[in-house]
Amino acid sequence: MSSLIVKTHYSAAELADMRVTGLPSTKGKVIAKAEREAWAFIEAKGLGGVRREYVPPVDVMAAIKARAAQSLVAAVQPTAAVPVARVSQQRDLLETDAQRLTADARKGILTTLGRLMEQCHISREIAMITLLTQAKAGTLDDHMVMMLKAARDERGRKGDGFPSVRTLKRWLAQEKAGDLTPKKVQADYSVPEWARAFLPFYQQPQKPSVELAYREFEKAYRMRDRAWDFPTIHQVRRFLGKVGNVSRQVGRVGPREMKNLRGFTIASAGGTETRQRGTGYVFIIRVM
Repeated sequence: MSSLIVKTHYSAAELADMRVTGLPSTKGKVIAKAEREAWAFIEAKGLGGVRREYVPPVDVMAAIKARAAQSLVAAVQPTAAVPVARVSQQRDLLETDAQRLTADARKGILTTLGRLMEQCHISREIAMITLLTQAKAGTLDDHMVMMLKAARDERGRKGDGFPSVRTLKRWLAQEKAGDLTPKKVQADYSVPEWARAFLPFYQQPQKPSVELAYREFEKAYRMRDRAWDFPTIHQVRRFLGKVGNVSRQVGRVGPREMKNLRGFTIASAGGTETRQRGTGYVFIIRVM
């Protein structure tokens, strides 16, 4: 069956034609199963007279809804995403075209999920799982696949290129808050208060490891009264990762090694005669 209509009652012929897991594929066997399991039914008038329409059990009804959702997702033609309302003009000036595209793609996906829930009478989570399952199986419309990939946050896990159910839920919460625009995380290069106390343990000629320096730092400062919170070793590692290589190696290497680490050489003209100095581009010397 190309498409399914979710309703409360079905005739035996309709149920047989669905070919849903747990249901027989012939009208007679469906009727036998319904009578054997004492399914509730109503009598409805049709062209051939009065017929029975059965209320499928919960597990069969869930399978029907899932099949209906799959059919709808496979056939859906995504509508153009409605531009997301902006919170302020100032944010408009700061947003990039890529951020706007991502926000509009997220809005389009949430609109599709709402349509699935309404037409198939399924929960929000089932709609999300169905959409992502069809995307991974390659049965979604190409435009919808592109929309799913465009909506992802590039900072997230790579994986298969599609968002997770948890991510879809986060977008829903953001939509309720009125802003689906992805945030640009600014790198924090501020120096923490504890860094001044930690670096002397790390910047030593013995080149101690981060673990050893942290242990010594912990012994010296853990029980002291201090104005800053004691960092974890992970915070220490992140801080050292932000420090430039030259600054990080101060105290750990000698002048010769430090010169090799620098991308330039600091020259000095001190102690030379005037006639020996040059501009750096053309050598100038006075002939005596």
